[in-house]
Amino acid sequence: MSIPVDQAARDRARLTLERNVVVEAGAGTGKTALLTDRMLFLLLAGGPQRRGIDITRLVALTFTEKAAGEIKLRLASRLGDILAMLSGGLEAGSRREAAERWVDDARRHFKRGPEDIRRTAEAALESMDRAMIGTIHHFASHLLRLHPVEA
Repeated sequence: MSIPVDQAARDRARLTLERNVVVEAGAGTGKTALLTDRMLFLLLAGGPQRRGIDITRLVALTFTEKAAGEIKLRLASRLGDILAMLSGGLEAGSRREAAERWVDDARRHFKRGPEDIRRTAEAALESMDRAMIGTIHHFASHLLRLHPVEA
């Protein structure tokens, strides 16, 4: 697999969690993968003390239910692969290599140990059904149901 010429910019976007990042790219260039990786690292290592944030504090808005479902599926798959790899249950192959990269990035860039990663990944997977990953309309509807008087 060849390394994209913009790999340094992709890595900055994946690993820079303390500020917003604008990504402009065409179809099929990896925007969803980059967004999913940012969300993964926010869960594993984000927040003020770099201990990871709770998945219920994360919001990801898309234009379509299909895209939201894809992001949620990819995020759950990444978390599951990391847990399987850390427990020795993920066989050699591209999924294991990816899980090793995510764990290595969390270790090198965010100073997270394997046990920290395991604990935060388990917590995120347990609460995945409460993740606010959906369309802008779904999010607005959720806010209106939570705060009808204020709205």
